[in-house]
Amino acid sequence: MSSPPSKMTGDQIVALTRQHTLYEWSAQSKVDPIPVARAEGIYFYTPEGKRFIDFNSQLMSVNVGHGEQRIIRAITEQLNTLAFANPFMATEPRARLGAKLAELASSHPSVGAVRSIGLFGIVELVRDRKTLEPMAPFNGTSEEMAALGRFFRQQGLYTMVRWNSFYTNPPLTITEAQLREAFDIIDRGLTLTDKAVRG
Repeated sequence: MSSPPSKMTGDQIVALTRQHTLYEWSAQSKVDPIPVARAEGIYFYTPEGKRFIDFNSQLMSVNVGHGEQRIIRAITEQLNTLAFANPFMATEPRARLGAKLAELASSHPSVGAVRSIGLFGIVELVRDRKTLEPMAPFNGTSEEMAALGRFFRQQGLYTMVRWNSFYTNPPLTITEAQLREAFDIIDRGLTLTDKAVRG
């Protein structure tokens, strides 16, 4: 009888997936995936235990949290309050995220535009607010955008950084305190892109 396979390290997982699988929306030689071993609430963890805030889950699967035990209670409470809000309605979570995005635009010269529908948001970064020259070209990247993506990752914030944009798509179960934690990381990270603004 064979023994069960041993757990893989993050480096082993990444090496094998890069060797034997494909990653969407990525130049395969440049992809730098995060190894994930488990998830709980709005967080996911590497095999070594590094915690990330999953600020990209809605973009990929409209995730309501990982292994979240509060979901049944939250669903029941929400169904009793408001079962559905269409994109034309104003809700408190939508208002709170919109206000946070507006704060970014008012305090960072590299923020050219912010848009959101509910908790699904995007922040576009520019080198010049007058001309709206993007921080990175369409279908490309720049040193500043790469640095911003690395900063988010180092600080434990996972979101999609693509071209001259990044997304704000947290699980629908995110709390106000967790939203503040994520936006604190974003606020600090934008100081990197602010340095590239002309004028």
